[in-house]
Amino acid sequence: MKTITIRRPDDGHVHFRQDGVLPGLLLEHADICGIAVDMPNPKPPIRTGRDILARRAVFAEVVADRRPWFRPRFCAYQTPETTAETVDDVMDAGADGFKTYPTDQERKPGTTNAEWGMYPPEHLDPKRAPFFERLVERRGIWRVHAEHPDYKQEDREKAFLPILDTLLQRHPELRVVFEHISSAEGVAFVKAHPQMMATVTPHHMLLTWSDGYGNHDHCCMPAIKTETDRIAVFEFARDSAQAAYGSDSAPHPRAAKAQVKGANGIFVPPRVGIPAVVALFEREGCPEKLEPFFSERYADWLGVPRNEDAITLVREPWTVPEEMAGFRPLFAGQTLDWRIRE
Repeated sequence: MKTITIRRPDDGHVHFRQDGVLPGLLLEHADICGIAVDMPNPKPPIRTGRDILARRAVFAEVVADRRPWFRPRFCAYQTPETTAETVDDVMDAGADGFKTYPTDQERKPGTTNAEWGMYPPEHLDPKRAPFFERLVERRGIWRVHAEHPDYKQEDREKAFLPILDTLLQRHPELRVVFEHISSAEGVAFVKAHPQMMATVTPHHMLLTWSDGYGNHDHCCMPAIKTETDRIAVFEFARDSAQAAYGSDSAPHPRAAKAQVKGANGIFVPPRVGIPAVVALFEREGCPEKLEPFFSERYADWLGVPRNEDAITLVREPWTVPEEMAGFRPLFAGQTLDWRIRE
C-alpha cells in the first residue's frame, strides 16, 4: 500500500494557546482538519459568553475564508463560579458546552492552566446540580479531564471514575467526552456508558511509561502508562464507535519543557500526529479503520455533517523537523513512514 485516502480528519482536542503563537498553531490545524475543538485554558481562560465571542473573532480573522473546510468548535472553562446561567451565556455565544480541569484539595493545578478548575469531588456537591441540569436541557457537552490530582499520576484516571459514575447516575442524559483517555480502566468505563464519547491521542496509543521516563518531550497529563494500557487504548480507538481522534496538541516553549519538572503537554500538529497513527493502524493490519476513527465518529456523535472532502497520505519516509510553528513537535528528529500529501 503506497497511498491512503481518507475523508478530511477531525481533531476533538487542541490547545491553540493565545497571543502571538496562536496564528501559527491555528493554521497548522486549519490546513488539514475539518472539525477542531479549541480548549478553553489559555491565560486568561475562556469563561464567559463575551470570551467565546472574542475567541471566535480571533479565529475568523486568522483563518479568514481561505480554508472553507475548517470548522472550529468552542467550549468554556468550568470554574467553581460557573452556574446554570453561565451555561446559557456561553452557549448563546456559540459554545457547545464546557471543559473541566482538575485541581487537588489545596487548589493546586492538576494540569497546565488548571488553577481555575474544580476539585473533583466538588462535582457531586448538590449546589452543582443546576449547572448539570441546564447543560442537559441545552444538549451541551461536558468535556472532562478525568483525573483526581490527590492520587499518584498513574492512578489519577482510575481514581476519577467513581466520581464520574455517580455523576452519570444522577444525570444519565449528560453528554460527556472523556478527554485523552489513557488507561485500561478508563476504556472499560466508557464502554460501560454508551452515551459517552472519548478522545484518543497518538501518544497514548504509541508510547508507554518507559518512553516518557526521563524524556521531557513525552511528559503529559494524563501520563503515558503501561503496555497493557497502550494496547487497550489502541484497540478501543480501532474498534469502538465511542473513540475518536483528539491530539491533545499542547505546545510549550522549550525552556519550560526542559526544566527539572518540565511542563506537561506534547505538541502534536496534524502533519505529525495523523501520519504516526496511520503507520500504527497500517502496521496492525487495519487501515480501513482509519477513516471512522479520524473522520466519522466525532462528527456523528456531535450530530453534525461529516467533512465532504478528503486528504491523501503517501508512504514516503520523512524526518520530523526539530521545530514546527515555533515549538518542538512529537517525534522531532525521528523518521515517519507516512506523510500527508500537500
